Amino acid sequence: RVFTERQEMLRYFKGVHDALDIYGMFVLDAYGGPMSMEAMEKNSRDKTKIQKGAFTYVWEQHSFDAIDHSVVNHIHFEFPDGTALRKAFTYEWRFWTLPELRDLLAEAGFSSSTVYWEDEDEDG
Repeated sequence: RVFTERQEMLRYFKGVHDALDIYGMFVLDAYGGPMSMEAMEKNSRDKTKIQKGAFTYVWEQHSFDAIDHSVVNHIHFEFPDGTALRKAFTYEWRFWTLPELRDLLAEAGFSSSTVYWEDEDEDG
């Protein structure tokens, strides 16, 4: 696992900042929201299924530790013939909240940070 400690993440952001030229921009895609801070119930997994032609992609939030924000997530694939590939991918990481990330970016030297939500539109 990488970026589990604050100092490690800060070092990374400082490195990014130092590598940018004066007009440079750093774009960060963050995973989050209240539902990502809890393990999924079995029946909730159906809501994360995405049909992609020859297979169905299933995202499973297996565990979340509220104390240290460690997360384990799995990606499964299901096929029309009833077979499945369980735990095709497993991700173990430290969940960083948007306020934490913005604080780290400011501390690393970024002059500003803007958050855009998935459902953002011209009305805000």
